[in-house]
Amino acid sequence: MKQLIIVLTFVIVSTWSLTAPVYADDSSKYGYVDMRKVLVESKAGKRSKAEMEKLVKQKQGQLAKEQEKLQAMQEAYEKEQLVLTDAKKQQHQKDFQEKVQAYKQMAAAAQKDVGQ
Repeated sequence: MKQLIIVLTFVIVSTWSLTAPVYADDSSKYGYVDMRKVLVESKAGKRSKAEMEKLVKQKQGQLAKEQEKLQAMQEAYEKEQLVLTDAKKQQHQKDFQEKVQAYKQMAAAAQKDVGQ
């Protein structure tokens, strides 16, 4: 029994010593990809960048138009404020708040689209 343990130990150590150099081989090469360079210099990267810029400009234009509408609505309210009844003032403020909320949702959706 003792001899069997010694033989098994010898076999295990021999096997391990023969396979260890295979695992310790340090000749592997590592490389990397510079993603910034790929995005900036490749045709697909340039095309993607142009599409992204176009999308950003489009979203900014839409948001600017909505913001101008909100400003015009606020200015009109300020001019008419003295002659409006309380009910009309409340209705205008309610409408204005709804449009502001819609603007915020539009801005969040635009940011999400650009982020994707």
